[in-house]
Amino acid sequence: MMKDWAAAREAFAKGKPEAVTTYLDLARRNPDVPELTGELGNIYFQQGKMNEAAEQYYETAQRLIRLGQPGPAACLIDVMRYLDADKAKALEAQTKVPCPVQRTQRN
Repeated sequence: MMKDWAAAREAFAKGKPEAVTTYLDLARRNPDVPELTGELGNIYFQQGKMNEAAEQYYETAQRLIRLGQPGPAACLIDVMRYLDADKAKALEAQTKVPCPVQRTQRN
């Protein structure tokens, strides 16, 4: 998996369209790796594909919850509010814990 993941990252860095297909395949084959769907969400976000980004971030949160990591899943709530308010509400109901990473204030 790590070799394929590295290839997907390299394909994305080089702007190759097959990067998304590779990430989708990796995510399907590795349902216990939330980082895959998280990175795919980032790719979609950078491409301006907000619906697809929301789907991947939500899937990332679901994977984290299944792995017993609701805190990191809660860290996705803010971006989900921006992308899909309904999914953000559902995620809040599932996590019920705060994000363990403190926000920094911008001046």
